Amino acid sequence: MVRRSGTLRHLPPDRLLTETDHPYGDRSGPEPHQPSNVVPVEHALARLHGLEPEEVRRMMWRNLSQLVQITGCARMVNGRIRSYMIVGSE
Repeated sequence: MVRRSGTLRHLPPDRLLTETDHPYGDRSGPEPHQPSNVVPVEHALARLHGLEPEEVRRMMWRNLSQLVQITGCARMVNGRIRSYMIVGSE
């Protein structure tokens, strides 16, 4: 999707979430396939929206946190992930 940034320009940043495509998304790296290799996506979104990659990462955690809150599914989210959502929303 990042390669088609024309589409991304029409999506509000507060409605975006990144995905990992695991196990297929990180075939080029020397490490074993791991989920969460979203760094290239964060960089592409940062360029697109004139932000720093760290800002994009915090925005993604905020977006996920809001989605979890709206859907009322927090108890279904792993505790480690919930702690990232809290930090990202600060």
